[in-house]
Amino acid sequence: MTTFLSRLETLREHAAAVVAEGIRDGELGSASHAEIAELLAAAGGVGRWVDAALIEIVGEAQARSEGPRDDRLTTHLGCHDVSELVQRAALVGPQTATRLRRAASAVRPRESLLTGETLDPLLPALRSAVLEGMVGLDGVLAVAEPLQAMGSRVGREAVLTADALLAAEARGDGPEGAPPACPDLLRVQAQVWSVALDQDGAEPRERATMHRRSLRLGSPTAFGVPVRGRRRGRVERRQRPAARRAHPAAATA
Repeated sequence: MTTFLSRLETLREHAAAVVAEGIRDGELGSASHAEIAELLAAAGGVGRWVDAALIEIVGEAQARSEGPRDDRLTTHLGCHDVSELVQRAALVGPQTATRLRRAASAVRPRESLLTGETLDPLLPALRSAVLEGMVGLDGVLAVAEPLQAMGSRVGREAVLTADALLAAEARGDGPEGAPPACPDLLRVQAQVWSVALDQDGAEPRERATMHRRSLRLGSPTAFGVPVRGRRRGRVERRQRPAARRAHPAAATA
C-alpha cells in the first residue's frame, strides 16, 4: 500500500467518525446561524480537498490509459474506458466521471507527443489553487471551459494572464480585494475574459464553412437523381428516390 493510499484510508475513517458523531449528537440543531455558515464553509473545504485528490487520480488514470491497448490501465482492470473505471471505483455517475476527466485535462501536467517531455498544464495557476484547496471541481470547470473554448485563436500568454487573475479571484487575492469567488462568479469572470480575448469567437471559421457548402444535382436516372454536396468540409452523397414504380426486371418476372 502506498503512503498516499494509506493516508486517504485514514482520512476516510476519520471523516466517517467526525460526520457520524456530529450528526448523531444533534449538534446541527443547536448550532447558531453563524455556526451553520461556518459548518458549510468547513465541509466545503473538505470537499475541495477531495476534489483535488480525485482530479489528480483521474488524470493519472487517463495518462496510463493511452497508448497500446494491452498496456492501458483500463485494460488491466477490465474496464472499457477511463469513465467506466471512475464510475466503478469512485461510485459516481457518468456525468461526474466526465467532469473529472475534463478538469484533469485542464490542470494536470501534459506530456509532449513528440518528445515525451512533461509540459506545464493548460492552466497552471488554476492548478495551484486546486492543490491549495481553494478551487474544487465546479470551480475548475467554471474557469477552464470558457478559456479552453477559445482554442488556438488566442495566444498562450493571454490565456496564462487570464488564468492567473482568475486563480487569484478564487483565492480571494484579486486586485479588488474581494473574498474568494464561488464557481458561478468565476464562470462569469472567465466568460468576460473569453469575450475580451476572443472577440470574433468561432464566427470566422463558421463563415468559411458556410462558403464551402454546396449542393449539386446529377443527371436523372431510372432510380432517382444523384445528389452531391459538401457540408462542414466533408463530401456527402445522397440518392433521392424516384417515384414509386416497379423495377423493369420485376415487371417481367
